[in-house]
Amino acid sequence: MTLRTIANFYFIGAVAFFVDALIYFLSGWFLHQCGVDVEPSFRKVFGLIGGLLTTYAYNAKVTFSSGYSWISFIRYSSTQLFGLIVNLSVFSVLILFLNDLLALIVATFIASVANYLGARFALKRRNGY
Repeated sequence: MTLRTIANFYFIGAVAFFVDALIYFLSGWFLHQCGVDVEPSFRKVFGLIGGLLTTYAYNAKVTFSSGYSWISFIRYSSTQLFGLIVNLSVFSVLILFLNDLLALIVATFIASVANYLGARFALKRRNGY
């Protein structure tokens, strides 16, 4: 674990946070315009999926220098599922007490530790195994 690896991981995490938040808020606006009222956690799931795709693309190629493959994507997605569950669970509780943006920030930060460990496990393997 190097400082550069951690910096890359948190850089793309920040980018993914904005992807997540953008999807969350735009989907809320769009659904509101269509007259549909959905729970914030439902919109958050779509934001997290956008964030997952963003982080895989960057972390596989840049942060952990492992390249792309279906095997690594499945392994990465599987390990990130725990981080997603942590993120969504924390968000679901915090949204009861905090505004949307602050709940997004805190949930994302708490889940980042689980996400880093999972990404490192999934993408540092060599030869796809």
